[in-house]
Amino acid sequence: MLTIAIVGIGLTLVVQGLSTAKVKALQTYNTKAARDLGMLTMGRIRAGLYQEELDTRLSGNYAEEGFQYFYFDVLLGDEQFEDTGTADADSPFHDSWRAREEREEEVRRDSDTDEDEIEEDYEKVRIKVSFPPVPEYQNYVILEEWIPWKQVYGADEEEEASAESGT
Repeated sequence: MLTIAIVGIGLTLVVQGLSTAKVKALQTYNTKAARDLGMLTMGRIRAGLYQEELDTRLSGNYAEEGFQYFYFDVLLGDEQFEDTGTADADSPFHDSWRAREEREEEVRRDSDTDEDEIEEDYEKVRIKVSFPPVPEYQNYVILEEWIPWKQVYGADEEEEASAESGT
């Protein structure tokens, strides 16, 4: 009876371990696929494929790529995604983005340059790719990149007209 009890406990632990590994593998697959799909969308924005549709927000899904349950939202500029939350001060994790933003804010305050005089040549593009939730895990990936203004919005009509008349 002791042998049967030991084998039963061992078998239960093995099945539980396999179940946990299966859930973690699914989460890893979803996260990697979401990152790759987000990079695909970032490349499309960089190539200028969304210039007509891109205002300050763009949404869609990846059904054409075979991932019908994966969705994306694109934000431009300083807009933030609402439901991502912010890091708590009591969190044991270090938020390197917040630390970086605090350093940049300090440099801006110490700087004598007027922000109105600075022309921005780049636009901040954020892409949030959401996928089916796995219990106890985050179900989205956020990518952020600075892309040249002309690639995001296209060349200004005034610039194009002056370039054509000048040549």
